[in-house]
Amino acid sequence: MKASRVLLIALATTLIPTAAAFAQGLTAPPSGGNQKASVTQHIGPVTVTINYSSPDVTAPDGTDRRGKIYGELVHWGFKQENFGNCTECPWRAGANENTTISFSHDVEIEGQPLAAGTYGLHMAAGPEEWTIIFSHNTSSWGSYFYKPSEDALRVKVKPEKAEYRHWLTYDFYDRQPAQASVRLWWEDLAVPFTITVPNINDIYVNAMRDDLRGAAGFIANNWVSAAAFCLQNKINLKEAEEWANTAVTTPWMGGRNLRSLATLAQLQQANGKTEEALATANEALELAANDRQRQRVQQLIDSLKE
Repeated sequence: MKASRVLLIALATTLIPTAAAFAQGLTAPPSGGNQKASVTQHIGPVTVTINYSSPDVTAPDGTDRRGKIYGELVHWGFKQENFGNCTECPWRAGANENTTISFSHDVEIEGQPLAAGTYGLHMAAGPEEWTIIFSHNTSSWGSYFYKPSEDALRVKVKPEKAEYRHWLTYDFYDRQPAQASVRLWWEDLAVPFTITVPNINDIYVNAMRDDLRGAAGFIANNWVSAAAFCLQNKINLKEAEEWANTAVTTPWMGGRNLRSLATLAQLQQANGKTEEALATANEALELAANDRQRQRVQQLIDSLKE
């Protein structure tokens, strides 16, 4: 009996790490010591989030048993794993569960369209070229159950030599108004790809249109700012004129001022209403409070006459 108890205790102690690592709905240390991480970047109104588990170059016990990273741990191309049902598996682009990437709006990856949503992120590595894979499967363990039939998009990119990074990390760089580049960075290699938001101004306009139907629509300056945005970017000009006119003609808003009238005048001109534009600009001139304002409005009037 005593020997049996010793055996049972030994077995329980041996099994505890494995059970904790894969426990569902239980707070336990991450498998392999690979801590979860996430990074979010906004590209204007668009939100991009990457969730991943982050291994380091060495093993959890501090040894070098991970061996060579690229070409071994991160295998080249596709291969059959000894677990799961994947016969041609890419790399999981992280550790443990699927690495995922989410887009709040439609985007382009390396110039190719990808619909809004969340995707499993996999990579097929190579010495000179990598394939980035966006999969509709987001809930599997690693790439062991990867299926090419679930691909939403594949793009090819070039890896780059980089400063040493001990922990696998995703970060965003080269951020611009309508695009940003993201890279997987681990050891001495970075794998970048570019995310572009096509027609980003249309997204802004759609958001403004929705905003003006809510609490923001009770503030005259919001109508003028939305109209001015369209004017500046030469888009949605007819509706923008209506927005500016709302600010000017709604008595309780009190939006009949120099800025709103000047914006309305320019939109009237943009929509081919030159006489109305001149009348509106002359009304703005009467509201000019100083020489500088009068000079600016007069310049607007002169431009409308050209």
